[in-house]
Formats: sequence, C-alpha cells, structure tokens
Amino acid sequence: MDAHQAIREALSSSQKIAELYLQGLSDEELLVRPCVGANHINWQWGHLLVSEHRMVSDVFPGQMPALPHGFAMRYDKNQAASDEHRTLWTKFDLESISREQRAATLASLERCTSSDLDAPTAIDYAPTIGALFLAQATHWLMHAGQWAVVRRQLGHPPRRKGVTVAESVRVLGRGEQLTMWFSTIGSATPVERIVLEYDWENSVGYWICSTAHALRRALTTELAAEGITLRQWEVLAWLSCKGCGSQSELAEHLGIEPHTLAGILSRMERDGLLDRRSCDQDRRRNKIYPTQRAEEIWERAAESCRRIRRQALEGLPAEEIEQLKSTCERIRSSLIGNEEGLGAVSSSLPTSHE
Repeated sequence: MDAHQAIREALSSSQKIAELYLQGLSDEELLVRPCVGANHINWQWGHLLVSEHRMVSDVFPGQMPALPHGFAMRYDKNQAASDEHRTLWTKFDLESISREQRAATLASLERCTSSDLDAPTAIDYAPTIGALFLAQATHWLMHAGQWAVVRRQLGHPPRRKGVTVAESVRVLGRGEQLTMWFSTIGSATPVERIVLEYDWENSVGYWICSTAHALRRALTTELAAEGITLRQWEVLAWLSCKGCGSQSELAEHLGIEPHTLAGILSRMERDGLLDRRSCDQDRRRNKIYPTQRAEEIWERAAESCRRIRRQALEGLPAEEIEQLKSTCERIRSSLIGNEEGLGAVSSSLPTSHE
C-alpha cells in the first residue's frame, strides 16, 4: 500500500464511521449535545465541512466547490451555542454538501504526486500536504466519538447489530447494482466487497420510496420558512386530526421512540406551539393540545403543503391522479389488509405530501 492508498483508506474509513453514527438521527436529534458545554451534532457537522473546505482550499485554491451562502458564518465557533434550528442546514442538505466536498478533496488528492505529499504547508498540526489530507480523516473521527455518546443518550444503538464498525451503501448505475462495503478496525482483514444484483427498475417499493423522499425534501424546505421542522409538522398534522392526545399515542402514530418524541415536544412547548394538560380520566397522564400560535403556523404550513401538491401534480390529468390514488390504496390494502384504506384520514396520520 503506497501513501495515496493509505490516505484514501483513512478518508474512506472515517467517512463510513461518521455516516454510521449519523444514521437514523432526525434533524431534531442532531440538536442534542453530548454533555453540558459541548456543541450539538448539527453544528459539529457544519464545522467539519467548513474546516475541510478551508484547509484543502488553502493548499489547492479554487479546487473545492463553494459552500452555500452564509454557511461558514452560521457554523462559525461564535454560533456554536445557538439552537436556532431555522438558521441551520437540514440533515439532507448536510449530507449533500458532505458528498460534494469529500469528492473534491479526493480529486485534489489524486492530482498530487508522491513528492507533492511531502511538500510543506503553513499549518503547524498538518505540516505536509499528506498530513493535511490525513487530518481530515482524524478530525471527523474525533467528532464521531461524541456522536456515539448522543446515540446512547437517545437510546439508539451505537452501531447496527451485525456490523462491526462501519457500513456504507450506495446505488450504482441507476440503481441496478447495490454495492456494500464492510470494514473492521483493529484487524488485518481486508475490506470485503460484495455486489448484490436486484431489478431496481421494476421495484414498486423503490419508486414509491424515492418519490416520497422527494416530497419530504420539498416540504422540509417549505416548512423551514415557517420556522418548523418536518417532524414538528407531523405532530401538528396529527393534532389536526385528533384535536389532542397523549405522548404515547403520538409516538405510536409517528413510529418513533417515546424518548425521541419527548425532545421534539419539549422544543415545541418551549416555542409556544403546544400545551400539556392533565388528563381528566387519569391525572398521571398528560394530553397534548395545540396553542393559538400553532394554529396560525398550521394554516401557513397547510398552504405550503398545497403548493407542494400542486407542484407534484402539475401536468397530470385528473383521471391519472385518481388512478394513482386508487393504485396506492390497493397496494396498501394488499399489505395491511382491508381494515384501513387511504380514505380513512380520520384514523391515520396524514402523510407529509398531502
């Protein structure tokens, strides 16, 4: 293994480990701090991206793609104490920026000769260009260790069962091949590469899930202008159907753990969107009610949903829209039985694309 291969392996391993510890965390959970005085994960993530961008740009001017406008300022150390989610980038956006920046870092590495890697820099903790590239790997690992603490606090496993340290999945060639890498730390075992074939083009689940993902992304952007997250919108959507309810009922409908929901509700209560009142039948239980401010925000959020709906359905004739609804209902009924259909809005939480 030569120097280039060693650096690539270090960057790859650190990226996979970071992705593993970020896996399954919601935007709200990214605002959790590992301990008092520490920075929340969202800020740490942005800080890592700004740091990598600046360090590589200092040595290779013009080679790194520009960060979004205002990104470096928001993730400056003077902003680390702020929990104002409306000024933060979402997890989806951070993932996209991460891929873009890391690809440029690797491209800069490939342009270096072996002698270039020994060239000095003006950075005391990365005295050579080779050390500068390795610093990106170690920097991410330093922060990933803090994210493992947060995962434990939230009740998430520090790593998924059956995976020793890191796992990365990506779809290649329009989804026709799924390539998975499994790696171990502290072992001489080489990385095992397994190619799994699947007919993604004919997968109903693939098309439904990828379409739902696009809808969620568009709605997340719209809701950010109203100062709420997608999860908070889902809470308000449930309350619009139920009027009120308990935390356990809401957790079941949203499909998330109660302790995760507790953090979401606490922030909504802090922002004046919710009230918690004792249940008349059981004083030990609290019920959740929307506030007047929540009602005002909900009206604007509902209009955001309608804009997304119009955008999504633009150009589709009415008969195709009805056919789409009918097809979705039949698929759902086949999977869960006939006890509930898409028309039973009063008994189910509205989806984020309605």
